[in-house]
Amino acid sequence: MRKIAIVTGAGKGIGRACALKLGELGYDISIWDVDSNAAEETCDLLAQHGSRGNGLNVDVADEISVDQAVKELDRQETPLGVLVNCAGILALTPLDGLDLDVWDKILRINLRGPLVCMRAVIPLMKKLNSGAIVNIVSNVVAAARLENAAYAAAKSGLLSLTQVAALELAGHNIRVNAVSPGTTKTKLLESYSDDMLNGILKGDLERFRIGIPLKKFATPEDHANVVAFLVNEGSGHITGQNIFVDGGQTLA
Repeated sequence: MRKIAIVTGAGKGIGRACALKLGELGYDISIWDVDSNAAEETCDLLAQHGSRGNGLNVDVADEISVDQAVKELDRQETPLGVLVNCAGILALTPLDGLDLDVWDKILRINLRGPLVCMRAVIPLMKKLNSGAIVNIVSNVVAAARLENAAYAAAKSGLLSLTQVAALELAGHNIRVNAVSPGTTKTKLLESYSDDMLNGILKGDLERFRIGIPLKKFATPEDHANVVAFLVNEGSGHITGQNIFVDGGQTLA
């Protein structure tokens, strides 16, 4: 039976890679993004690969926006099977002079957003007595970085939320897991200087700890492959776990 997979932040980067991978597995993809043009581009890519996608303009932290999107899905005959919470933002937030507006914005999207989306889809999954939720966290939960106060707080909170949800939903056969990416080749990485990139790869004790033992950056597809594993029935006995996909960045 075909099922729907919601992927938030699927207009680009890791979210887009997850949407394309789940499309390959036969899911109909509901693409949630605040960038309608980017969402449509992902839809076009899905179609080119013979998959079905539908782009929706959704603010993941706005319960009205999310509830409307879920109601639209509930009217369809195809059941909901998967939610991947990938929408997120990153900005440097040094504690000295920290801009509280930036703090609030990062926690709104990166922590409140996944909660709002999970809360909205859980009733649909409970009706089916099945479902898989994957939250995209970050290896910052295990390796503190300078000037990442807001991002680290949000992602650490999301990891704890993942574990609590896994406990609460296990009785309904709904599995909740997390994937923690390390430094990944996305548009953001293109803005980094060569010195910063070398510091990440080789290690910089002040900012990037031990570097990346595998000596390469992750790709969005690396994370999408792990998401695909976690939503697959073959991982049906895995819940409440966090898988680091960071080339060994958090070994020390």
